[in-house]
Amino acid sequence: MTDQEARATSFGSVAELYEQGRPEYPAAAIEWMLAPVRGTAASPRVLDVGAGTGKLSRGLVAAGCRVTAMDPDAQMLEQLRDSVPGVPTGIGTAESLPCADASADAVVLGQAWHWVDPVLASREIERVLRPGGVLGLVWNLRDPRTAWAAELEALVRSSGSRDTMAAGGPELAPPFGAPEHASWAWEHPATCATLGGMLRSRSYYITGSPVERAELDAGLARILDGLGLRDGESIGMPYVTHAFRAVLPG
Repeated sequence: MTDQEARATSFGSVAELYEQGRPEYPAAAIEWMLAPVRGTAASPRVLDVGAGTGKLSRGLVAAGCRVTAMDPDAQMLEQLRDSVPGVPTGIGTAESLPCADASADAVVLGQAWHWVDPVLASREIERVLRPGGVLGLVWNLRDPRTAWAAELEALVRSSGSRDTMAAGGPELAPPFGAPEHASWAWEHPATCATLGGMLRSRSYYITGSPVERAELDAGLARILDGLGLRDGESIGMPYVTHAFRAVLPG
């Protein structure tokens, strides 16, 4: 197993921390991704791929979608079933989905496309989407516009999400063309517990050595001490959400 594969499949061991520490996605971003199919499907059939603990699935359900959640990690899906009751789940990846041809109005991936093979995933998503269906990709990125957020960003290092944005956005393959892009700036209330969950659910923390983990924990403790944030108190964590959409020709 490569380092990339080990990191990509590491999250199940910390599913509860992932659910605690990661933010939801803005409703506006979800509606924007689904807009191309809303005219023909008021309650679209949406496949949430790389669904994890259900951060995106929850918003899709609230938007009136018929959601099926797919993830390669059974532990993450177990947490999802607790977090978003009633959503059907299945083991699968963007490159290999246990779904019928043309069975989805939309396929969406939250915080996940940077883990996939874009050529194989584009072909497989073409298969499961109906003609005129939409592929939606979304990322929440921390916005280091305040001193403490910049310090936190330096601590948690680069990520596949940030690298994707730095490269100009996600790479898609035929039959999908260049995706449309929109973004939203917002704040997520963060506590000591959620910031700890965010750090300790990072793939490099999970797969890191005890020494590396201790250094990261100490860095977070310094930031929290500087903020004077007490247990139960919250502070606005600035985010920018980037969403992309591409319609399957048909």
